Amino acid sequence: MDGYVLRRIGSLVPVLFLSSIIVFLLIYMIPGDPVLALLPPDPRPEQIEATRAHYGFDRPLAEQYLRWLSRVATGDLGQSISKGVAVGRLLRESFSVTVQLASSAFLLALAIALPLGIAAGLKPGGRLATFLNFYATMGLAIPAFWVGILLILVCGVWLQWLPTSGFRGILRDPVQAVRFLILPAITLSLPQSAVLASFLRYSVQAVQGADYVTAAVANGLPRRLIVFKVIVKNALIPVVTVAALQLGHLLGGTVVVESVFSIPGLGRLLVDSIAARDYPVIQGALLLILSVFISLNFATDLLYSWLDPRVRVH
Repeated sequence: MDGYVLRRIGSLVPVLFLSSIIVFLLIYMIPGDPVLALLPPDPRPEQIEATRAHYGFDRPLAEQYLRWLSRVATGDLGQSISKGVAVGRLLRESFSVTVQLASSAFLLALAIALPLGIAAGLKPGGRLATFLNFYATMGLAIPAFWVGILLILVCGVWLQWLPTSGFRGILRDPVQAVRFLILPAITLSLPQSAVLASFLRYSVQAVQGADYVTAAVANGLPRRLIVFKVIVKNALIPVVTVAALQLGHLLGGTVVVESVFSIPGLGRLLVDSIAARDYPVIQGALLLILSVFISLNFATDLLYSWLDPRVRVH
């Protein structure tokens, strides 16, 4: 197990290095000159050149990358061009918001998908399987922004049960934080739970026909033990990857939902920074998102090795 973990950690280094190159180069594909966004209308040529030299945009691309990478290695992501504050501070504030929102939505999605997918998989022709077909179709077909607007209209405007916009930190005011998270978490969890429940349903169906399940039944093991120790544990193996991708998508920034509910998360910060051509924030946000996906992929591999020990020998 230790050797497997070390191999996986070693493979992260080149991936992170290549990701940093991609992140650095991608921001130069954004149209427009960030220097012009820092200056008043109709700036003089000497003003443009002085500002470009101040921020290092006049240096060769390779030198800019190496300087940026050396700062990133020490935790210095630079200063925001449009806001004039440290990029690290902006990312910490916005990412903490997204983490709270994504975690709430992911836990709610699991709470829906696990029992629904397992029950529908154990009885493929039952009522729950039919309901899951309908639920998956509606969950994937209805746009998230429409669901969010509908929840705002019903639960916020008509019934006035919950706040319709804004955000409260969970540590500052837990009760209000939960009230502000309910509607966006429901909005995000519907498509996630539909995907997870569908994958789990088909995985459970496939595992039920395996030889080791037949052998467990023939040996007279209790039904509950067969379901949870044999069928569910093995059925979760392919679902783990889907769940990790879903969580990575949520943590990477839920721009639409954050915009609908006016939540100051990472996705909204990235969109605003692209509009302002704020290169340091764009670079930092993209690097953070890629790091999250890579870290989740690493955690998924470790979970795989626990669920299926055969993975460790490869």
